[in-house]
Amino acid sequence: MIWKLLNEILPLVDNFERARQQINPESEEAQILHISYQGLYKQLVDIFKQQGFTPMKVVGKKFDPNLHEAVLTELNDEYEKDIIIEELQRGYYVYGKVLRYALVKVS
Repeated sequence: MIWKLLNEILPLVDNFERARQQINPESEEAQILHISYQGLYKQLVDIFKQQGFTPMKVVGKKFDPNLHEAVLTELNDEYEKDIIIEELQRGYYVYGKVLRYALVKVS
């Protein structure tokens, strides 16, 4: 049951993260809205952490098909072969088990 619920909530988490990346508060009113948004996002993340829900940290790690799904590859002189150079969609664990694979770009 918790797995189904978390899978249904993941798009909400993704949208929160996308919105967070797009917000660039310039006015005082926008900054107040941004602070409120950050508070809601933190509250959501804290609830997930309490339930054993943790995001994967993938950039700079070696590609592992048990954890990651490579959707792009790129020749890159900075990284060795099979190193993740970009996270396209965050992967998540629940109680140490993969809930969703990370979609990644690999060197």
